[in-house]
Amino acid sequence: MKYNPSIAFDEMSGSAKGVTAAKTRGRKYIRNRGYGGSTRTAFQSSVKAVFKQLSQAWQGLTNEQILAWNAAANTAQGKSVLGTKSKISGANLFMRLNYWVVYCGGQIMTAVPAGARWKPISSSRKKFVPLHPEV
Repeated sequence: MKYNPSIAFDEMSGSAKGVTAAKTRGRKYIRNRGYGGSTRTAFQSSVKAVFKQLSQAWQGLTNEQILAWNAAANTAQGKSVLGTKSKISGANLFMRLNYWVVYCGGQIMTAVPAGARWKPISSSRKKFVPLHPEV
């Protein structure tokens, strides 16, 4: 299913009755309205803790490291559940590649993996799969 707004509703944004319409980087989308950042389960707390750790690590990267992640992100792309493709940022690639590493107890990768190429997969799975470099 793709969301294609009509002429009358081309520039929708805001919330109404539990639904939020927004636009990010030229992509329009509709999502369920969020209600605060509280966590109800231990799993939600652990996911939130990993993202907090990763965002703090991103803020601690050097300018050269950030530029390297941004350059790697130019070769990657995301794919939404609606089927539209989009570019991702270096911060987004950093989060996607490091989430499961940190969640499983590993160390954060501050350097971009060498020789990696990225295959887009659905954002509903929330990760990118690195391909082996061609030999």
